[in-house]
Amino acid sequence: ADLVSEPDRRRTTIGNWYVVSIEHQRGTLAKGEIGSRGMVAYLPVVPQSERHGRGRDRVVWRPMLGLYMFIRCFPEQWPLVMAARGVRRFIGRNGRPEPIDHQSIDVVRLVEAERAETERQRAALEEAAAKARENGRSGIVWHFAEGERVRIKNGPFAGFYAELTAAVDVH
Repeated sequence: ADLVSEPDRRRTTIGNWYVVSIEHQRGTLAKGEIGSRGMVAYLPVVPQSERHGRGRDRVVWRPMLGLYMFIRCFPEQWPLVMAARGVRRFIGRNGRPEPIDHQSIDVVRLVEAERAETERQRAALEEAAAKARENGRSGIVWHFAEGERVRIKNGPFAGFYAELTAAVDVH
């Protein structure tokens, strides 16, 4: 049996990451087809606020990189990727797909996770404000604790700093 060094073994067991161009609004279809063929497809999505019906806003999840997604596969699987519905082409040089390093994928995942966490925090604040309004309060959600130093933004003391002794909710 031939011995293979650890980096080579890792590369031959999981393949390399590549970028593919996808058709408009076909990312989920392409991701599903590629996954069903035994490869890993990664389509990073982020929350986006959009207006709909009568001026209301809603949060929808859209592809973070537009018409691009990542595929982890072996070079011999390239024809399977190209045959998947929704896939346009591989991105590379001189007509040949070029691998992406794993650190770049980690950065994309980190940005995707941070944006999702920000959306969860925003949704939690909106929910807390709605509950406060249901109970006859103003709906202002305080992010301060007693003893914190705050800067006054409005009124005759605007621009001054003060120590917060109590938060009073006026409705």
